Amino acid sequence: MITAHFSDDELNHTDHAIVNHCPPDLMDNARRLAESILEPFRASVGPLRVNSWYRCPALNKAVGGANTSAHLEGRAADIVPAGDISIAFVTLVKSSLPYDKVILERHGTAWWIHVQVAREGEEPRRQAYTARPKDGKMVYEVYHA
Repeated sequence: MITAHFSDDELNHTDHAIVNHCPPDLMDNARRLAESILEPFRASVGPLRVNSWYRCPALNKAVGGANTSAHLEGRAADIVPAGDISIAFVTLVKSSLPYDKVILERHGTAWWIHVQVAREGEEPRRQAYTARPKDGKMVYEVYHA
């Protein structure tokens, strides 16, 4: 277990036929995300399902992730709360949690919240966006609470 409610299985989970294991040198990033954001967020909105957390380069490429994705460093997770996702997103944005970036993302009928922590030693930027596909590309818009 990484924390009381988040496991190594969730960290490494993939639905693709790709071996995906977070290397030991990135575990501190994953633990920092879980301790500083995922656990306190879970305490305020209830259980969270992790769709994607650490991604090895092959997995990141397979899912169309950016070459600079924080998932590659274990610093980001795509999560789905048990309750209303829009309310959970606003709750996270308005919280004092030290997120670097949050994105409410939609693809087809699937919704999730991307949340990431800053690199060790960097200040969180507290950026918030919404994202949706349009004409085959993801369109990101700044979210103002």
